Amino acid sequence: MTNKHGIIVTTSNTIEGTSILSYAGIITSHVVAGTGIFSDILGSFSDFFGGRSGSYQKQIESVKSEAIETLKQKALALNCNAIISVHLDVDEISGKNVSMFMITAYGTAVVIENHLPNVHNNADNFITGVDVSRSIRRRSIAEKYSSNPLLIHTSDVEWKSILQLSVPELIPYIIKYFHTKAAYEGSERKTRLTDYVKSLETEQGEYLMYSLVSDANGRQKNYRIFAEVIVECEMLNYVKVAKILDSESLEMRKAALIMLLSQKQAYYESDLEDVSRLIDKVNNVFTDESMSYTKKGLVGGEKILWKCLHGHDGNQIESSTCKTCQCDKYGFDTDEVKPEEVQAYLAEVKKSVEMFFQGAGDINPSNQY
Repeated sequence: MTNKHGIIVTTSNTIEGTSILSYAGIITSHVVAGTGIFSDILGSFSDFFGGRSGSYQKQIESVKSEAIETLKQKALALNCNAIISVHLDVDEISGKNVSMFMITAYGTAVVIENHLPNVHNNADNFITGVDVSRSIRRRSIAEKYSSNPLLIHTSDVEWKSILQLSVPELIPYIIKYFHTKAAYEGSERKTRLTDYVKSLETEQGEYLMYSLVSDANGRQKNYRIFAEVIVECEMLNYVKVAKILDSESLEMRKAALIMLLSQKQAYYESDLEDVSRLIDKVNNVFTDESMSYTKKGLVGGEKILWKCLHGHDGNQIESSTCKTCQCDKYGFDTDEVKPEEVQAYLAEVKKSVEMFFQGAGDINPSNQY
């Protein structure tokens, strides 16, 4: 099996001794790094425009290698075994007294014939120098920003450099960060959380976000935000959402509805059973949250009224929504996703998936007539 270490990389548009069988297209990688990161890890050296420090030169080469390694990973994902016409560009990025540079690598991913990867005999028992360097840098960043893992109030340039590196070591600090915050403050946190999740491997991102949205001790205002990030990052997981629907917290269950009103990246026949269970669960887990009470009338007799989840009373028993805040008896405000909306949507999802696996194939409307 070809791995990234066996992929041929060349600046030429041909490879001697073999033929190109197919072209997968242009692939690119970007690595943003700051001189500050290098100095923190490997000791002091001259500024970007200063003298030729040995440590600095080594790190330039390391970052270039990192960009090439990323290209190899992308080529491998396209089932290619070579990259031709490779170019490297180095650009300076400056702003707010922060000096950074970005290395861009690009080339054309191809499939060549008669290529046997020159892989180390003990491929599973070694690690590249680039991987070691990345690991050191990630741990250093996690330690430096442990109390501010989303780098709030720091420069966008520095944040982007961390996203390029991908630092899963920040995950436990982010969980702790939101666990101890009294409330979700501002849109910057949501934007940075979303960007960070997208920089991670899928499994790492899912672990982080479902840990946050399943936190029984979390802050009420955060659940909806976490659900929206899960939707934006396309991380819908029916099994995990079903567990959230079992929560005693109404706000957590509402967050589950937001997630269910989105789509998975791919559907399998086994999803049909999960969707059916979710339709039933959504129907059963949301109950009347209002409080009924009796009040004596001015001329005798009693009438039944109800108080909404927000504490507003005086509502007539025949009314389905609170006269003060428009909250319904189930605790839903007017702008929130309702259980019946999700049930209807899941029913449509189930119908479409069933049509596909029953032999309809393409489920586009134009092919159904």
